[in-house]
Amino acid sequence: MNWYPGHMKKTYDMLKENLKVVDLVIIILDSRVPNSSLNPQLDKLIINKEKIYLMNKADISDDKVNKEWLNYFENKNIIAVENNSIKNKKNNKLFNCIGKVEEKIRIKFEKKGFKNKTIRILVVGVPNTGKSTFINYLTKRKSVKTGNKPGVTRGKQWIKIKNKFEILDTPGILWPNLNNDKIKFNLAVTGLIKDNITDDLELSMYLLEYLKLNYIKILNERYNLDASENEEISAILEKICRNKGYLLKDNEIDYERAAKTILKDFRNGDLGKISLERPEEG
Repeated sequence: MNWYPGHMKKTYDMLKENLKVVDLVIIILDSRVPNSSLNPQLDKLIINKEKIYLMNKADISDDKVNKEWLNYFENKNIIAVENNSIKNKKNNKLFNCIGKVEEKIRIKFEKKGFKNKTIRILVVGVPNTGKSTFINYLTKRKSVKTGNKPGVTRGKQWIKIKNKFEILDTPGILWPNLNNDKIKFNLAVTGLIKDNITDDLELSMYLLEYLKLNYIKILNERYNLDASENEEISAILEKICRNKGYLLKDNEIDYERAAKTILKDFRNGDLGKISLERPEEG
């Protein structure tokens, strides 16, 4: 995968510069792949800043696994909160967390002689984790452009909230050197890497393998199967094609069409609540 676009270096340098004037960093994670969507370079950059991990898209990830991740972060003394920006449901836990961090920051300001100072918040994450949608949710208006694909946000944007906060939305940023194939596949399957640099059939096979071992009931119900954990992925994919009538001329199987359907079903949450990694997996 050639997955590190040229503009990422510029974005990374911009983040380093803006961190000098930021008080709080909210890192947006995809709750289906919290570890894979946590850019280690970003985490190192903000080591001296207050931070909150926002586990976004929690409505389409496994509730039980979400709790495991929240406990995992809590044990590391990291503030983490579940969120789903799309439905715009008020997230009291999130606002409580921001309020506690705000109080901590203002105490620091007062010790330095600053009162009523605007708190600056930086929102960061890998592409397509929902940063801009989350900011629109906070501001209660469409302050920034959003889109269901990586790379919509291109330049930095400061947005004011009631003269109390200033929030900076930034383009999504990947890291240049990554040798972990599992993380690459997790990012690609969830749509955090552009589709034109990945192979749908290969991704769908990867996803089916995971579903077979961890969510066999969901897989069987969604595609009207009777698959077992020991069945070959190629056989499962063929059954899905036949059940859906994905056939070409001369009764040849349209694997590509099935691959696109499986990936779309997963990304939209139509398969159900699924998580692709747990804390113990690293």
